[in-house]
Amino acid sequence: MGARGPAPRSLHRPPLLIERIEHDDSIRVRRMAVAMLAHHVIPDERVVPVFEGVLADDSDRKLRLHATNGLDRYREAGLAVSA
Repeated sequence: MGARGPAPRSLHRPPLLIERIEHDDSIRVRRMAVAMLAHHVIPDERVVPVFEGVLADDSDRKLRLHATNGLDRYREAGLAVSA
């Protein structure tokens, strides 16, 4: 427990990370957010369209790699349509 109460639950992180992916100007922040979502403890179906958008719109190799890894993990969890 922190000074202001308990730390946010992991279920609250995906929307914050998605917002960083979609709106942050820093490629490093965006890469880290995609990587964190790709390996999130509890897969979240809201993330699949974000990964697909990264693959459709971004040319950064590392960003695309993390999105591909995330989609593969989500497919294994049954949350993404197989390509």
